[in-house]
Amino acid sequence: MSRQLSDNPPSCRLLTDPEMERLKKSGATRWLDPFRGCLTCGDNKTFQGPDGEEWQCDCLAQWTLYHWMLNAGINTEYQRLSWEDMTAVNADAKRAMFDYIANLDYNIRVGRGLILWSKTPGTGKTLLASLLVKQALAQGADCYLTQFNEMLDIFTSGWRDESERAWFIKRIRNVPILAVDDIGKEAGGRSNVVDSMFDTVMRHRVASGLPTLITTNLTPDEIQAGYGLYVMSLLSEQCESIQVPGLDYRPRKREENAVLAANKIVRPFVAGI
Repeated sequence: MSRQLSDNPPSCRLLTDPEMERLKKSGATRWLDPFRGCLTCGDNKTFQGPDGEEWQCDCLAQWTLYHWMLNAGINTEYQRLSWEDMTAVNADAKRAMFDYIANLDYNIRVGRGLILWSKTPGTGKTLLASLLVKQALAQGADCYLTQFNEMLDIFTSGWRDESERAWFIKRIRNVPILAVDDIGKEAGGRSNVVDSMFDTVMRHRVASGLPTLITTNLTPDEIQAGYGLYVMSLLSEQCESIQVPGLDYRPRKREENAVLAANKIVRPFVAGI
């Protein structure tokens, strides 16, 4: 008997036509037809899961979940991961994330955010941010996760395109929970743009009591030195700083992925705990 996937969370929904058109235009979606080309089972209706057992695939539910999370900025890799994949993440950092989620309604109401930092890459900062956004989505919160460089590109495109400017204001500047990944990796030569965008977004979010989650390979002092004392002072009042120490997990992750591929094992799209 094949095992069945859990139902999508009640907050999961079909996207509006404009939302789908934006994903298509950006090339973000790899699965246009909900009835063909399933990224989970390959249209076989069953797949072998990481537990080695056969699972039934509800392709339409997976298609809906995939696009719902894409619309929140969560890429395909992290859509397939869950809290069980945090085996290599620092225990104190994991505990801090669970505490934040346990008090999610309060944190949203008072605008409390997080700064996840580590000087070492690959310690799980992006994984933690993605899982937190997925959990918040599953609990009904509106969220958006973006790379810092991507946010810069959208910000500057709004100088020429009014629709992009309106989208930026709605989905980044004013989204109830914003997660910004990899602050400090932006390309050189854009310092004026960085300062303007950072001030425009962060000052507004702090003043409006909107929680922001940041991941970075910079220390809190380096962030403050690089992005302005005043804005970072405001942001630090609103955000708890959490160090995510550890070794780079990516080499081991590549080995694990090779094992999955050799055995044709598939991780389905999942949301929430």
